[in-house]
Amino acid sequence: MPTKSNWYFYGRAVTKDAIGDNIRPTIMVREKSGKFTTNFNISDHDFAVNIDAILVFKADFKKRLASH
Repeated sequence: MPTKSNWYFYGRAVTKDAIGDNIRPTIMVREKSGKFTTNFNISDHDFAVNIDAILVFKADFKKRLASH
């Protein structure tokens, strides 16, 4: 039977999106049978202002997971 684990990491910063909802950045990680799947939730504001830095962080994070 394959193993499966899930982790959720919530950021402390809260930003409002275009329709006024409060959004906290979230990193979700699933490990299943030795492979990692990741997903990042960010606000539209973070997408507009910080997407380049977020993409660099995401790529580095995936590489680090793959090396373990």
